Amino acid sequence: MPDRYYLIPLLDAYTNQFNSTGTRTTGNGPGDYLIAGPRWSGRHPPGITQVIRAPTPTVWVIGRTLVRGPDDLSAAVAITFQYRLIPLDKYGTDYVPPSNVPVTNPEPQFIPPEGQPATAAEGFAEPTFFQAMQSVIAANPPPLNQRPLVASFRAVYANTDLLTAQIVKAAQAAMNAALTASAKTVNEWNYQLGIGTYGEHYALRAGVALFGLGAVNEEDAVYASCHTDATGAPLDGSKGNYQIRFPSGQLPPVNPQAFWSITVYDQNGLLVENPINRYVAGSETGLVPDADGSVTIHLRNTAPPSSIPQANWLPVPDGPFNLTLRMYWPDTAALNTYEIPAVQIAGL
Repeated sequence: MPDRYYLIPLLDAYTNQFNSTGTRTTGNGPGDYLIAGPRWSGRHPPGITQVIRAPTPTVWVIGRTLVRGPDDLSAAVAITFQYRLIPLDKYGTDYVPPSNVPVTNPEPQFIPPEGQPATAAEGFAEPTFFQAMQSVIAANPPPLNQRPLVASFRAVYANTDLLTAQIVKAAQAAMNAALTASAKTVNEWNYQLGIGTYGEHYALRAGVALFGLGAVNEEDAVYASCHTDATGAPLDGSKGNYQIRFPSGQLPPVNPQAFWSITVYDQNGLLVENPINRYVAGSETGLVPDADGSVTIHLRNTAPPSSIPQANWLPVPDGPFNLTLRMYWPDTAALNTYEIPAVQIAGL
């Protein structure tokens, strides 16, 4: 891997991150890593850099590779072809992945309406979902100390017809309470700390799955979301312009080999199309400092005047929107003392 940040976290069937390879943990040199399930035994072949034991047979791999803008996309894509997933019995051979593996599309009830999140699909309220979950749990038993708790979920499988609106509301309240308890709010930015590995905290696991399935540990990344400006009013591009000003020396604290970024989303958590095809602003997008060394990101749905550097314009929709700040390989200050500046109402 050349001078480029990458992260390949490994999650078990319960979305616990149990390991990660990448710039932070294993460096940018070459490596062959054996992912071994809980029942695997034997000797690893010569050439293996590290044996990674997975707590469940099912493992979810979510690779992330830094792209430094549109001009860098082809180079980044070329890098991803160096990532190879090889069956152990084919290791050391000129293995070529099969090209005829069928892709099983979701059943119709699990396909959400166009432009809607997955949870908007009708199937999420049907017994089929719980039946599928039961089979996955059977194939991926939880740790011994959690088996009584998970076994209690069988009452749900057997009584899905009793899932009243009141019960669903109570479950959502439990998830929200768990998220609130693990959150840190500063200047209207909400951090979710202590996620990525959940143990017996299934309410927190469920809450994170609802808005950010596959979240990683805070050592690898911290996500902060913002829905309101400094006055507490919801962000809305039809009501004016906004800005985020980072004082000199107070950009989001991440390792120099990593990066930070701010992305705009609509109310459904989806990217918003804009005329300049720009969806992120951050450490890799060429932000221009102000004369005093500060850095200002301008959030507006129309082009800014010439006095504002175009590189500092992050388009927002002509309506409600939300922001997400991602800090990969965050410094300890990002987890403790750092305060993200509030989103301020700006002039014309």
